[in-house]
Amino acid sequence: MRAMIKSCLLVASAGLLIVSWHAGTAASDKEELNNVPLQQCKTQCLSIKDPAAYESCMIDCEKLYNQPSSYLPKKKN
Repeated sequence: MRAMIKSCLLVASAGLLIVSWHAGTAASDKEELNNVPLQQCKTQCLSIKDPAAYESCMIDCEKLYNQPSSYLPKKKN
């Protein structure tokens, strides 16, 4: 009887782990799909050798895709 209860608990916990893993994978895939155009734009910026032009390209990409810029210094209050 104990062996059957243990095996049922083991199967249930394995099932919950699989469901949890699947939900995490689906969430990360959705996030990656939303960032595809931004990543493509940033990849194009990588071919620029001039640091000022590279930074300008990255800022333009973030403005184009409405992402907060991480390249501009922010004032601390």
